Amino acid sequence: MHMIQKHMNGGSVSLWTDILLFKISWIALVLFQDRGVIPALVLIGMKVLCWPATPRMLAQSMIVLLSGIGMDLVLSSAGVFNFGETLLPIWLAVLWLAFALTMPRGFAFIGRLHPLWQSLCGIFAGLAGYFAGYLVGAVDFDYSLPNTAVTISLCWAVFVPLQFFISRKLPGA
Repeated sequence: MHMIQKHMNGGSVSLWTDILLFKISWIALVLFQDRGVIPALVLIGMKVLCWPATPRMLAQSMIVLLSGIGMDLVLSSAGVFNFGETLLPIWLAVLWLAFALTMPRGFAFIGRLHPLWQSLCGIFAGLAGYFAGYLVGAVDFDYSLPNTAVTISLCWAVFVPLQFFISRKLPGA
C-alpha cells in the first residue's frame, strides 16, 4: 500500500501516467475537436481525482491555463491561427486545461533545466503541437508556414521558461 501511495504522490508512475493522460487528451481534442471534449474531460477528471494537488500546484495550473488561452487568443486575433468561426474553440480551451494540469507534475522535469533548454523544449513542443494540429485540419494558418513557425517558436520560447519562473515565485515553492 505504501508503494502505491508513493507513486500516487509523485513517483515515476504518476509522472508517466500524467503525461500519457495528457497525450491521450491531446489526441482526442485535436483529432475530434468538439467531439473529444467529453472524453478529454473524463481523463482530466481522472488526473484531478488521482493526484491531490497542493494550492501551489493549482495556482501554477491556473496561471498556465489563463496565460496559454490568452496567448492563443492574441495569436488567433492577429490571424496567426484560424479556427474558423471562433477565435478560440472550446476544445482548445479544454486542451489548455489538460496542459495546465500536467505542467506542475508531468512536465516538472523541464522546470529543473536551464531556461535556455526550457526555451528549446517550448519551441519543439509548440511547433510539434500546432503543426500536427495543422496537418489534421484542426487549425489553419493565415500567414506563410515559415512566418507562422517563427511566431510559434518565439511565443513558446518565452512561454515555457516564463511559466517555470512564475511557478518558482509562488508561495510554497
